[in-house]
Amino acid sequence: MAAAAGPEAFPRGNLLPGETLCAIFAHLPFADLICVTHVCRFWRESALAFPALLWSSIESRSIVPAALDALLNRAERVPVQLSVTFSAELVDSTLESIVRHLYHTRGLSLAWDPDALDDATDTRLNSALAQDVDVGSILARLESRAPLLESLILELFAPDDDMDSDDPSNVVLPTDLFRGHAPRLRIVSLGCDLRIPRACDAMRSVTHLRYDSTILPTSCLLNLDVVFPSLQFFKVQVEVCNAVPDGSRSSLKLRLFDLDCDKFSPSIVHYFDLYTVPCVVLDDYQGWYDQLQGDRLPVRLDVGRQLSTATRCKMVDGVGRSLTVKWESSRIYLEASVLQNVRVLTVMEACFTQHHLLHCLPQLERLCVFATDYSEWWYHDFRAPNWAAFPGVFHSFSGRRTAMAAISCPNLQILDIAVKPSISPYPSSSLALPPEGVLAFIDRHLRFNATKLERLEFHGVELLTAVPMELGRLFDFVDTICVEPTCLPDPFDCGVDWNPLAKS
Repeated sequence: MAAAAGPEAFPRGNLLPGETLCAIFAHLPFADLICVTHVCRFWRESALAFPALLWSSIESRSIVPAALDALLNRAERVPVQLSVTFSAELVDSTLESIVRHLYHTRGLSLAWDPDALDDATDTRLNSALAQDVDVGSILARLESRAPLLESLILELFAPDDDMDSDDPSNVVLPTDLFRGHAPRLRIVSLGCDLRIPRACDAMRSVTHLRYDSTILPTSCLLNLDVVFPSLQFFKVQVEVCNAVPDGSRSSLKLRLFDLDCDKFSPSIVHYFDLYTVPCVVLDDYQGWYDQLQGDRLPVRLDVGRQLSTATRCKMVDGVGRSLTVKWESSRIYLEASVLQNVRVLTVMEACFTQHHLLHCLPQLERLCVFATDYSEWWYHDFRAPNWAAFPGVFHSFSGRRTAMAAISCPNLQILDIAVKPSISPYPSSSLALPPEGVLAFIDRHLRFNATKLERLEFHGVELLTAVPMELGRLFDFVDTICVEPTCLPDPFDCGVDWNPLAKS
């Protein structure tokens, strides 16, 4: 048909300069880019002519033989961000391609094919995972120098690793990784139950380490100083964090320590000298705060059965040191001195109904309140208390609100009202609040110096009223109102990008 139509059928897109055409292609997802560059000869030649525009970020699922090598050859010598998902059948050829191109790799991400892990009950595939795709053998083959490498992400959990002991026979990060030469490496994410060895020269320049494992053994903790001497940001997510010997002290000068752990030894507090770390985030450990502050800021946490709060606060002292705290407890007893330096606080609405701790927050700049959602399944569980009997600060089934004291927060600038991410097994809709309830909370219970708050944000919360005038009255107390259907972004986010290879 194109021949019958004559010269007028020549694609107008081919009249564009090749560089302009490639700039358009660059906005496509990588999978679509492959298809587009095979539409015609002109498009293919244009795509190959500008490797920096199109082939500096490559994704591969390693399911087609020689495909990864072909893609990397298109990049020529341009520094590349390489994200590879292994399949059991092509591990060897995929590794050969990766090693050949390590010299111009800027970011490297290695992961298992999640479908392969899900299907590991298949006898043939399980055998392949156990032999051909052994985590240790994969890492051992990364033996070429990586002079441009800036980030390394490993999501290579072995299917049957037993990480319940400090057994050195488990997979260990190779001491000669990249032949000890990765001078630009700054960000490392180990999501693969790896042991940290006694030495690894390639890691000496790393400043950001994320460690995701079943257990953080004592040996790994003690080896950090030697393997990661430049470490500043340390994020750990484990089930068990082992203790370190009494009197041991790390020489690292951390700027961030973030630990999410089910079983945590207080010796970690002293080992990393968390009193001096600028930003500390510790989750889900009953009593850790007593260890951290001791007699200087005494705290007693009494964990009850109620599932009512998710309280976090960020404290900043006179020299700029901040401390982020998270409590998973419905009953919190704090001395007033603990709250003097709180700058950011998230708290469940139920906290206001149970005690009057939060009456004086002189440094508070941002308050995030998770509104009570009575539709949550556990509110109606026979084991839970009758929360409908408790009055709220925004609304109540009983028709009355809590008789709480006013909160003195002279520096308050931002108020967030949000729905906590649901733990319900059933689909949940956003929560509706009456604006007059929000208005009453601001007017009666918040005492701030400014004429108005800078911002009032609703996340997953809708305003519903039969009196539209009440909605307009909110602007008597705030300059800007934002209503977002999504959950509240983490106000304690430290801005560390742990996965620079991730697409925005």
